[in-house]
Amino acid sequence: MYVPRDVDADLRTAVTASRARGGFVLVKGSSSVGKSRTLYEAVKAVLPEWWLLHPRDAAALMKFAAQPTPRTVIWLDEFQRYLNHPGGLPAGDIRALLDASVVLVATLWPDEYGKRTALQQPDEPDLYDNDRTLLGLATVIDIPESFSRRERVRAAQLASDGRIRVALDTTDAGFTQVLAAGPELVRWWRHADTGDARQCYGKAVITAALDARRVGATSPLTAAFLRTTASAYLTSEQQATATTTWFDQAMDYATKRLHGATACLILQPEVAT
Repeated sequence: MYVPRDVDADLRTAVTASRARGGFVLVKGSSSVGKSRTLYEAVKAVLPEWWLLHPRDAAALMKFAAQPTPRTVIWLDEFQRYLNHPGGLPAGDIRALLDASVVLVATLWPDEYGKRTALQQPDEPDLYDNDRTLLGLATVIDIPESFSRRERVRAAQLASDGRIRVALDTTDAGFTQVLAAGPELVRWWRHADTGDARQCYGKAVITAALDARRVGATSPLTAAFLRTTASAYLTSEQQATATTTWFDQAMDYATKRLHGATACLILQPEVAT
């Protein structure tokens, strides 16, 4: 399910302009704000019949630049990975691709973009001269940190999808961050490394909380409850080798925020009585 974004029109216009003569479209935004999905929807809408190339690294991209194929979209998600390649990504190779009417689409974090486009400081080596030139070739589209009022209205119209309703109801993180964090939270719990003490105890605490919810608990769970019940989810060996700080390690793991959004467990401040 895709919630249309306010930038869709501008982004699709930029991709459309690149279709005829080649172009470089860069979507800039922080972690988990919807950069990749928004860009994907634009490419699918404007260039549905073009070839799609996702180079594994800068070397593969430069190899393609030597003999480019027409009507190709080059997908460069997390563009800094290509820029950080040993030797960099020569701006000349990107120009060669654009001259061949290839369309490049990429995503990049604001801090990566900022440091690579900032003006050189006097008497300091210019580490990003090539990157500055390369990024200057791009049409840049910014994705905001959070949904606008109009985007939230559109999301509410799609709220029959339970994931969207949960994201709309979450007030302590952005809409897209919550959606992105969902699958990662499940992996964080299910695939915790039981050979690592912090993850082992953390999984036990998360499982205890989940089972409490399954049997009908709706009030916030206390630390004392979790400490007592979580031990039942540990093997005899894990219980025997637990240090005095096992519960602190467990809570550190269970309350780790993923994608800057939410965690398996959320700590609530204690209320004085």
